[in-house]
Amino acid sequence: MKASNTTERHRAFQQALGERAERTAVVKGLRSQVRTARAEVRLHKRRLWRWSTILRARRIADQTGLTRLGAMLSFGLAAPVIISLPSALLLGISTGTTIGLTSLLVVVCIVGSIHMLSAPSDVRAQANVLLTEKSLATSTARLDPLKTELEIADAKLAAVTSLVEELGSIISSRRHQLLATNWRAMRGIEFERFLEAVFSELGYKVETTPTSGDQGVDLVVSDGKIRIAIQIKGYEHSVGNDAVQQACAGVRFHRCHQAAVITNSHFTASAKALAKANQCRLIDQQQIEPLIAGELDDWRPTWSRIGA
Repeated sequence: MKASNTTERHRAFQQALGERAERTAVVKGLRSQVRTARAEVRLHKRRLWRWSTILRARRIADQTGLTRLGAMLSFGLAAPVIISLPSALLLGISTGTTIGLTSLLVVVCIVGSIHMLSAPSDVRAQANVLLTEKSLATSTARLDPLKTELEIADAKLAAVTSLVEELGSIISSRRHQLLATNWRAMRGIEFERFLEAVFSELGYKVETTPTSGDQGVDLVVSDGKIRIAIQIKGYEHSVGNDAVQQACAGVRFHRCHQAAVITNSHFTASAKALAKANQCRLIDQQQIEPLIAGELDDWRPTWSRIGA
């Protein structure tokens, strides 16, 4: 995004800040929804695993002739056995008896019995499996679009954040500070010092002239090849022929190639005609901001060199 002046940049920056706040809130809300949906998916998966394990154990019991308790011990109680075995062995070693192993078997039998007694019938378990599978599918179907929406929202937030950083960098730059200066109200030496800072920021070598005896030239600006004699007028009213005459007269005195007059006001029609006839470039208040921004590439006179 390019803004042609300071006001537009500030407006764009404020708009970008507001958009970033809005998109941050959207992303925060979506992340919360995604966390909730993921938690639901995990819960349904755990429930599905439980009911599926119960039914699998019961089928194996029916096929192999094992008791259902034995099958549950083989499948549903693997974790309690693994957890209890080290404790039981330690207890057996510490007491020097078989109390540890006995305790392990007692614990396994008690847990297995409780699990069997609390488990529902096969029909109820199968119904729970189907219900849980449906709930899992619903939660997954809800999670996937949320994840996609979150990715899009994250990308938009990253883009507006990048814009905020870009505009913030521009606003904090020296050139933007110069644009934000109230140069329209400057008069005399204040406006001269302001333009001295502008040309320095643009990368030119700038020479100031004495306040008296300057032969009509306030600044001498050089890019290493061409020296330009500049007459500066911080005026409230229009600038006339005198400024153009002074700038052109000072070109040879200051060993310059070209002349220019810059004002934060306007030029009279007579001054414009005289400048064209003497190959002197005029820059008025309409061109100050493009000059500061480095967008006035042709600000130097394009006619033949004067005084060469």
